[in-house]
Amino acid sequence: MGLIVKPALLILSTSLIIWAILRFSRPRLREPSSLETLQHNILIALDRTSMETALLTVGLISIALALA
Repeated sequence: MGLIVKPALLILSTSLIIWAILRFSRPRLREPSSLETLQHNILIALDRTSMETALLTVGLISIALALA
């Protein structure tokens, strides 16, 4: 069990650090004054969501491995 816990905790801590950096250093959305700006804001929001979801999934998998 000890052989799985240490890598899982390392993966968890790394994914949490990357998630926090991405979460708090995100670019500001602009006021949607045109269709181009609105499309840009939507792409930024989708990109943020997919990265955060991927990192949180990695964190949950590493917790499951540590508890297995």
